[in-house]
Formats: sequence, structure tokens, C-alpha cells
Amino acid sequence: MSAFIVGDKTINQILTYIENKDSHYMKIKLLGELGYNFEDRETIQQLGNDLMNMNVSAVEHRYNDQMMDIEPITIKAEYTNKIQVYKSIQCFLYQCTEGKIMELGLFKAMESIKDMIGSEIIRDLPQYETGIWGD
Repeated sequence: MSAFIVGDKTINQILTYIENKDSHYMKIKLLGELGYNFEDRETIQQLGNDLMNMNVSAVEHRYNDQMMDIEPITIKAEYTNKIQVYKSIQCFLYQCTEGKIMELGLFKAMESIKDMIGSEIIRDLPQYETGIWGD
């Protein structure tokens, strides 16, 4: 398996979705319990830095390179649709599956957020509405 550092655009798509999503569970339960306070303007920058650091750590572990020189992430709004956000989180998480990164609370929270978005995408499909519930 190969691993790479995702681009700022990928992380910014994820951050923009999280920042603009009205989800008490996501912001208070999943991320709030990890110390992220969305009342504080610096939280998005900190979350972006933490996501990038998690990705860098995984790639360093994969390639036994502890001296990766990465530019700090530039945080900016990157609006896109839910399917692209889902795919961006999926890609990001895949790049973080080296070493013990998958054991981190932030990795697990991002997995839960990915699952929440996937469920939203499915619930938005017309076939979901017409599907049988518990027959």
C-alpha cells in the first residue's frame, strides 16, 4: 500500500462541511469530547492542523521518514457537495491507515463523520424513501 499527504483542498472540504453542518452530535459529542470547541474561531485551524499532522505521521510511519517538511495548511472555505466530502474523508482516512493512527480518537471521530455523511447520502436517494422498512 502507498500513502501520501492529501492536499489542502481535501482537508478544507472536510473542514468546511464540519464548520457549516448543524450537528450537535458531530460538533459536541465526536469532536467536542476531543477538545474542539466550535464557539472558538481558532478551532477550525486547530482541527485542520491536527488532521494534517495525523496524515503526515501516517506517511512518515509508512516510509520511515521522520523529517518530512510540510507547509502549514492554509485554511479556507472549500464548498462542495456531500458526495465529494464523503470521498474526501474516505481518501484522507485511507492515507492515515499506517502505524497506530487508526487508534487515535480523531481518526475514529472522522470515521464516524464519514459514516454520518454516507447515511445522509443514502437517505437523500429516492429509493430510500420507497424502500421497505422491516417487512
